[in-house]
Amino acid sequence: MNSNNQHEDETNTSHIYHYNGGQPHHREREGIIHVIVDDSVESIDDRAFQDWIGLVSIHIPSSVRRIGQYAFYRCKSLSTINLPDSLQQIGRDAFYGCARLSAIALPHSLNEIGEYAFRRCTSLVKISIPPSITRIEPGTFYNCSSFYLKSSFRHPLSILNIIHLNAVAH
Repeated sequence: MNSNNQHEDETNTSHIYHYNGGQPHHREREGIIHVIVDDSVESIDDRAFQDWIGLVSIHIPSSVRRIGQYAFYRCKSLSTINLPDSLQQIGRDAFYGCARLSAIALPHSLNEIGEYAFRRCTSLVKISIPPSITRIEPGTFYNCSSFYLKSSFRHPLSILNIIHLNAVAH
């Protein structure tokens, strides 16, 4: 491992970045396709991985409770992400423009999804909304071309209202 926390794997085909919090320097993203979040991290900072267009996957440990605003904004290649059971909040525009993200299971610990959190996730086909959700901001699924919404959502707003608030606009 070198001084900027990245190393090549044994096959010399992918790069891994170990995230310890804060905002990585923009030069650290070159060639990175996998991110492993350290077990000590409780929050992925606002804009932490914004515009890391080559990022394909991220492993988030159970210590993380919050994903900040714009955390994965326009990570166009991001296709694999695990959301831990400890996660309580997803910030505004957190996954905006993650065009290759096709399915996501929201954990039962999640309470709040920020405005436009999954906007323009054009490959998003399936998302499960747990009953723990107390707040879904308008536009959360705006411009998600076609997805199947599975929900056990219990809230004064019906699931039809959520779909209407997050209607696909062309």
